[in-house]
Amino acid sequence: MQWELSAADCNRDKDIAAAEAKWIKVLEEQRMAETAAESQLNNEIAKLVDRIEELELQLSQERASHSRTRRGLEHLRVHFSSLPTSGEKSSSVYKDELANWTY
Repeated sequence: MQWELSAADCNRDKDIAAAEAKWIKVLEEQRMAETAAESQLNNEIAKLVDRIEELELQLSQERASHSRTRRGLEHLRVHFSSLPTSGEKSSSVYKDELANWTY
């Protein structure tokens, strides 16, 4: 009877050890999957940050180009508004019209 009890305890300990080993393996696999997912997310974040910086640079360049174009347009308006006209209106009327133009 004692021997059977000891054998049963030994089998129970083996079963518990096997169950613990299985759970440890599952937990390790989950940890590795989490690490891989976190690494992938960090890579995606880095790519997005790079893209944001690239777009900010492009926006800055577009704004500078727009500013140059706007200044050039203003210079042209001033130049052409100061030229004599051959029409019925005087140049001051054209200057007033140019002031009312919008972009």
